[in-house]
Amino acid sequence: MAPRSRYLGIQRQIGTSGYRGPSGVGIQQAQRTSQMLVSALNDMSSYFMKKAGTQAEIEGAEYGAKNPITEEQLRASIAGGEDLGKSLGDQDTIFGRASRKAQLSIVESELELSAKKQMSSVIYNATINNTDPAEVADDLDSITNEFAKLSNGLSPILGQRVFASLNTASSGKYSTYNQKFANNAFAEIKAKKLAIVSHNLNSISDEVTSVINGVKDDENLGIKLVAYEQVAKNKIMKDLSGVGTKATTFKANFKTVEDNILQAKNNFIISNAVQSDKELALVKAINSNNYKKINPKIARVLKTMKKENIVKLKEALRNEAVKQNQDIETDNKNRILENGNAIFDANTKFHDFLATGNKDKAQEQINIVKKYDINKAEALQEKLAEGKSTRPESDSSTLIRLNQKKDAGTLTYADLSNATSLLNTEDRIKFNKAITDNEDKELKSSLISLTGLLNTEFPGFTAKTMETIIKNDGYSKPRAIYQRIKGKLEKLKREAVRGGVEVDLVSEMESMVSDVSAEITTKLAEQSLNTAKKQISKLKVRLSSKYEELDNIGEADFGKVISFLDRNPTLKKTREIKNIYNIIKKHQERS
Repeated sequence: MAPRSRYLGIQRQIGTSGYRGPSGVGIQQAQRTSQMLVSALNDMSSYFMKKAGTQAEIEGAEYGAKNPITEEQLRASIAGGEDLGKSLGDQDTIFGRASRKAQLSIVESELELSAKKQMSSVIYNATINNTDPAEVADDLDSITNEFAKLSNGLSPILGQRVFASLNTASSGKYSTYNQKFANNAFAEIKAKKLAIVSHNLNSISDEVTSVINGVKDDENLGIKLVAYEQVAKNKIMKDLSGVGTKATTFKANFKTVEDNILQAKNNFIISNAVQSDKELALVKAINSNNYKKINPKIARVLKTMKKENIVKLKEALRNEAVKQNQDIETDNKNRILENGNAIFDANTKFHDFLATGNKDKAQEQINIVKKYDINKAEALQEKLAEGKSTRPESDSSTLIRLNQKKDAGTLTYADLSNATSLLNTEDRIKFNKAITDNEDKELKSSLISLTGLLNTEFPGFTAKTMETIIKNDGYSKPRAIYQRIKGKLEKLKREAVRGGVEVDLVSEMESMVSDVSAEITTKLAEQSLNTAKKQISKLKVRLSSKYEELDNIGEADFGKVISFLDRNPTLKKTREIKNIYNIIKKHQERS
């Protein structure tokens, strides 16, 4: 008989010997049940362990939050050699790790906030004091290193995180400050350069005047001014390069150079004309292109100017002439009013000295009056010229000769001067008055002729033409023309009487009318030009969207406009375009 095994059968080991069956199904079922039971127990254990861990984590975080480590404590511990790391939670437990994490998170936030406040303060002070960026970088690095070292004493990991965070913040603040610093420095440099350019532009007038005054007879003023203009523009290029100057700024400054040079030319011409009281004489010279009687330097300047600029200059000269006359009249009136007593006293004394024959003293009183009232002084000078004669009777033959000239209206101051010693006082006064009366007659005659001209048609111009001129220029109204010429004739008459010289007032009047005619001709040309330019502008607005070639036509390209419309005859069928064509055509014919 075989011996019995000392090992129990599988059924007896797991208590399944009661199950029988050829397939062992019962055994398999029992094993599955046991496995399920073990799994369930493991799940329960895991659940309760996890729940307990979560609870411990929450409690640890709350504990860490309630017992934080502050920046102040950290600094104090380092100063006192104390290790605050012991105050952190135990890393071997869930509670301890959660507490430690909360404490480190809180102190990390506090340290970063404190450091960033210090960084902001550094940037603020640097901005106010315009501190050099290198110095700012050192200050920011110092703050970063300080707080990194402070946090590293508590936890190396914390130290690394704080360093990384503050380094990023520091870089951002430095970059922003450096950019602003650079922009401010750039703006300051640009502002200084613009100030230099502005100063140079303001100096152009004086410099151009110096060039004009210094030009030699054998030098070409036009070439010198062109060279000066180029130098001025090159200075602008040099001063404004490298500071982000836009092309439009360069163009604007170049235009200012050109405008200031032109203004300097105008100022030179006008100031010289005003000083010599020859504004209208200069206009006449320009109109006739005869510069023989004007300042040679003015003539040279005029030759450097464009036609359209000369037209504007003439208008400025006319306006300046009117202004000067108005200013003189105003000054004279004010001077007379302010010195009325002095004039009265001198006038009284003059007549006293004249009556006693003291001409020297009488002349002194005239000189006093002359300071304040030129017209009054001239009248007194006439009376003094009459004077008193020691001759009891005039020479008979002289009387006959002078009376013949007086009756013929040909008696002159020269005749009277040559015969003074042969006439008594009464006859001298009579002949002197005759000459004065004759001048008055000539003045009245010239004014009557002038009135007749202005009441009909101005010489060389139809009434319709004058009407067109007057609409656009009050200076050319008949009444204005009359007053201007009358004033000049009266001035000539006063000067003739005062100087004892002859003047043909009728001829002078005719010459002045001729000058006005030249002015009107110029005004007509200006008006025609402006009207024609407006027609081109109107045409381009009307048709440029359909005809691109109009974009290449300038404001004064009258020939191109005529050619364009001739090539497109259908356009001239409309009333508007036909009118434009006719106006431009007439302007070309006048030119």
